Amino acid sequence: RAEKEVTFWSSFLFKNSLSYHYSTFDKAKCETYQKAAEILKKFSKRLSDHVESLTSVEAIQKFVVESIEPLGVTSQQLHMLLRVAITGSSESLPLYDSMYLLGVYRCITRCEEASGYLNTVRIKK
Repeated sequence: RAEKEVTFWSSFLFKNSLSYHYSTFDKAKCETYQKAAEILKKFSKRLSDHVESLTSVEAIQKFVVESIEPLGVTSQQLHMLLRVAITGSSESLPLYDSMYLLGVYRCITRCEEASGYLNTVRIKK
């Protein structure tokens, strides 16, 4: 049982890319999947501009929280979009720890991949 739990909670760290399903992003409560894609793309750009300063869990937390207003989103929207983009699941290890463990560059890639995926979804919410 413990092995399964460790695998479930940490498997995202060992995958080069994730398989997303649009419904997993629904908990973010964005109006459309394209809006969710836009938020992730903008966050990815912000992340790229601040890579050098994101060297701790605390720095990542501060950065994410400070990104809410400039992105024009709610805390729930941004946190859930990031959780799903980064880990592939709406349930995961704590978000900031996950981002730190994965590394900022891979977080950028995951946000861009999730954004690209969401831009292909043609199902109306």
